[in-house]
Amino acid sequence: MLARAWVIAARYGDPTAYGIPEPPSMSVSETDAGGIALSTAAGADPFIRAGNPVPIQR
Repeated sequence: MLARAWVIAARYGDPTAYGIPEPPSMSVSETDAGGIALSTAAGADPFIRAGNPVPIQR
């Protein structure tokens, strides 16, 4: 599901009223090397890590 659909539906009411499921909740933590890690709950093993995240401009 695209993040855009969640944002648009949330601006106009409850996303579940439009048939859009709730977005997943993730816990973000900083790694020892200064990167970031995403996990399903605080203290759980991360399912994805970014060792050297860089800022981007859109």
